[in-house]
Amino acid sequence: MATSEEASNSAMTLVGATALAVAAARATETMRDDRLFEDLLAGQFVLAGGDQVLDWLSERTRLLRLGTGDLFALRTRFFDDFLLNATGAGCTQVVILAAGLDTRAYRLPWPADVRVFEIDRSDVFTFKDSVLSTHGAPQDCDRRAVVADLRGQWADSLLDAGFDPHLPTAWLVEGLVMYLPENDCDRLWAQIADLSAADSQLGVEYSTRQMLDTPLTQQSMLAADSDDVLHALADLWLNECELPPGEWLASHGWQAQICEIPELARRFDRPVPAAYDPTVQGHARVELIAATRK
Repeated sequence: MATSEEASNSAMTLVGATALAVAAARATETMRDDRLFEDLLAGQFVLAGGDQVLDWLSERTRLLRLGTGDLFALRTRFFDDFLLNATGAGCTQVVILAAGLDTRAYRLPWPADVRVFEIDRSDVFTFKDSVLSTHGAPQDCDRRAVVADLRGQWADSLLDAGFDPHLPTAWLVEGLVMYLPENDCDRLWAQIADLSAADSQLGVEYSTRQMLDTPLTQQSMLAADSDDVLHALADLWLNECELPPGEWLASHGWQAQICEIPELARRFDRPVPAAYDPTVQGHARVELIAATRK
C-alpha cells in the first residue's frame, strides 16, 4: 500500500512544472524582508514536489530565472490586490480558473461572505489537497474545488458546485491563456461573459509568444536537454490569440485597464525583469488586465 508521501509524489508527476515553478517563486518571495506578500504554504508544495522543483531550479534554467526576475512575485501581488479590491467592492464570489497550487483561499483576508471556487484537474487537487491537509491549512472563506477541463463545458461543473451567475463575481485567469488555442480562448471569454452579472470583475494575464524567442530563453533552451522542463513548456505554449484579451473584453462590454511588468516593477521598487525590459532588444511583454463588466 502506498504511503501518503508516495501518493502525493505520484500525483505531482501529473500537475506540471509550471505550478511548481510558480510555487517556488512564491516561497522565495516569502523569505524576503521586503516581500510583496507572504505564502507560507508555497514552501510545502516545493518540498512535496521533489525532483520536478529541482529540475526548475537547476543550473540549466538559471538564465531564464534571471531573465524573468521578480515576474511571478509582481504578478501575484497585482492579482492579490485585484481580488481584494473586487471583493471589497461587492463581488461575493471568486472563481480562479486553472487554479493549480494557488493558495489565495488560505492566505488573503477575505470579507466574511466570500465564496472561492477553484477550477482545475482532479490530479492537481489530489496533490494540492494532500499537502494542505497534511499541514492543517486554515481557510477564512468557503473554498470549493471544481474538477473540470477548461477546454470543455466547465460552466456546468461550476454551477453544480453552487456558483450563482446572478451575483457579481471576481474572475481570475492567471497563467492560462498562453496554453490555449484561439478557439478555446474565444470560448473561455464567452463562457465567462455569460456567467458574469453586472459589476463582475475579471483579472487576466496575457503573455506574448515572443517570450519564447527572447535571447535569454533561447540560451536556456540550448543549454537544456530535449526532455527538460523548458522544452515541455515550449511545446505547451500556444498563445494563438489574434485579438489580445484586453481588446476582446473591451469589445464585449468590459472596461479594461492594462498594466505591464515594467510599470508594476517601478510601482513596487523592484528591478525590471530583463526579459520584459523595453530597453533590451527582443524583450517580451506581459499584460496584466483588470476589467469590470457593466
